[in-house]
Amino acid sequence: MQFEAGLIGIGFVVVWMALPLLWYSMLEAAGIHFGRPTIPSIVIGFIVLLQYIGIPFLFFKLDSHRVDVVQDSAVMLRVWGATSAAITLLSFGFLLGRECVGPLSTFRGTCMRPLKRHQQVGVCVMGVVCVLVLLRYLTIVGFSNIAILAAIGLNEGVDQSVARSLMGNDFSGSYHWYQLFMRDILMIVVLVQYVQYKSSRRPSALIPLAVFGSALIFSLLMAVEKGPIANFIIAVMLVKVWLERDGRLWGGQLMAYSIAMMAILSATYMIFMGASDIRDAVGSVFSRIFTGQVEASYHYLRFFPNEEGWLLGRSLPNPGGILPFEPYPLTRSVKEFVSPELTKLGIVGSMPTVFWGELYANAGYLAVIIVTPVIGFALYLFNRILFQFRLDPTSLVLFVWSMLHYAQLSGTGLGTFIADSNLVAVLIVLIAIRTRIV
Repeated sequence: MQFEAGLIGIGFVVVWMALPLLWYSMLEAAGIHFGRPTIPSIVIGFIVLLQYIGIPFLFFKLDSHRVDVVQDSAVMLRVWGATSAAITLLSFGFLLGRECVGPLSTFRGTCMRPLKRHQQVGVCVMGVVCVLVLLRYLTIVGFSNIAILAAIGLNEGVDQSVARSLMGNDFSGSYHWYQLFMRDILMIVVLVQYVQYKSSRRPSALIPLAVFGSALIFSLLMAVEKGPIANFIIAVMLVKVWLERDGRLWGGQLMAYSIAMMAILSATYMIFMGASDIRDAVGSVFSRIFTGQVEASYHYLRFFPNEEGWLLGRSLPNPGGILPFEPYPLTRSVKEFVSPELTKLGIVGSMPTVFWGELYANAGYLAVIIVTPVIGFALYLFNRILFQFRLDPTSLVLFVWSMLHYAQLSGTGLGTFIADSNLVAVLIVLIAIRTRIV
């Protein structure tokens, strides 16, 4: 038995290392390169980073942070198979996109033109609106329940986990819409201001950048979440790459940003999450990045269909309640299955995972096989459409925001993108700025 287990382990490692070569070949054939970030390359990169690299660590039980909750190696093999199939099918969708709509090129025009005065005023107006929404949100939450203040000991008697729950899953209001303004649209404002400063080189452009940038950083950190601040760092990097090198990313630049991000995330673990020292903090960051989302996928395969039958579309959005069903609380249900003790404490949690997890929960592996190539084709087509715009601060920021928006497929169900109110809102804001509506 040990000999057979050893052969399975060796075979697993060999195929696990070989599959990325297949994906690389497929992406090259589709004209997609990791050295020139696009929506397809970023989505694949995020899935490989967050969902694939860490699989051996859980399969061989090498991650001490998760060894107690990831016990079944057979389930981990299924996770590996599903993730590998999803990446392959996405790449096939990109190939199909190239054949149907042509290669991805770049924006029309090569010279970045600064915003006109009325456009700059419109950006500032939207920034003020976002800050006001942030203040309104904090008023509803209550300043005594801000998680970051509890984490640094300024709000004694407030449990950090409870505060995070109140600020998110258990928020007494339409959290999605508050989040849209105080994160997504505010990030759009800050990135446009950053491009405006880089292209105009006017010192006066630093003032709104500093004001709205400070508000955004607080908004990203106030619930003691690590992902949002990491995404912001990546967004700044992508904007800089497209501004200075026409989207060509070089290794030294990637390494510098990776080190900066690791330092910031490690500091947050030491300050806010109780890491005992830098070694513990770095270990926690590595575990969160490489195995955190993989663990979630593992629990989805345990939960469906053994504990809960196939959802058959019930987790998908029901805009305006026009359809005769109540959307199933997928991420919350899986979290309650994994951590029932949190429910007893009144903490409302969630456990999202890679897009194929929701497809599997609704109709098994068949849904993953049928839908995934369609997603790949749609992502490729959308990137192709974005490249038809002329290069200016709004088109560049929309492109960068879209890359990170769809990169969330590595840790968010497909339902989020079917009724994509965030994309619609961002498009409306940027169109309004370009056409002098605001």
